[in-house]
Amino acid sequence: HILGAQRAFKIIGIFNRLQRRDGKPHYLHHLPRVWHWVRLNIAAEPMLADIRRFLDQQQLWPTA
Repeated sequence: HILGAQRAFKIIGIFNRLQRRDGKPHYLHHLPRVWHWVRLNIAAEPMLADIRRFLDQQQLWPTA
C-alpha cells in the first residue's frame, strides 16, 4: 500500500507536469481515478496516517 500510494502521487505529478509544461490537458481527466488509488492505499495502511492528516489539513483532497 505504501508503494501504491507513492506510485499514485508520482502519476499525479507527471500528469500535472504534462498539462502545465507540455500543454496536454487531456491527462487531467484521469486524476480522479488516481486520487481514488491514493485514498484506497492511504486508508489501507496505518503507517500513512500522517500523510492523510496532512492532506486533510491542507485541504489537498480533490472533491469526489
